[in-house]
Amino acid sequence: MVFGVSSLHHFSELEHIFEEVNQSLKPGGFLFVHEYVGPSRFQWTERQLEAINGMLKVLPRKYRRVVSDPSILKEVENRPTVKMVKDVDASEAIRSEEILPLLNKHFRVVTVKPFGGRFCMRC
Repeated sequence: MVFGVSSLHHFSELEHIFEEVNQSLKPGGFLFVHEYVGPSRFQWTERQLEAINGMLKVLPRKYRRVVSDPSILKEVENRPTVKMVKDVDASEAIRSEEILPLLNKHFRVVTVKPFGGRFCMRC
């Protein structure tokens, strides 16, 4: 079994990673992935931003506190620029939206649990 937990979205060479994993697994082995597979570089669509901001409007204050500074309340989610994301971490969500399609290409997907980003592949 190989685990990919909150790490794959930092790799630019996803095809290479999946080929290596495939070679390392024995027949019947599993790749377990718990991963962010949303828009690359957090480039949310307008519809996603509308949904997020709609939820923020109805969430109680105690659930809108910013983890890094609980004195701040999250009022609105904005789409960061690609430069802003890169400035924080050049590898952040570099090809995240391609992860699931590439996993489907390289592995036989057994289960996808879209809540929380978990899915499991079988070779």
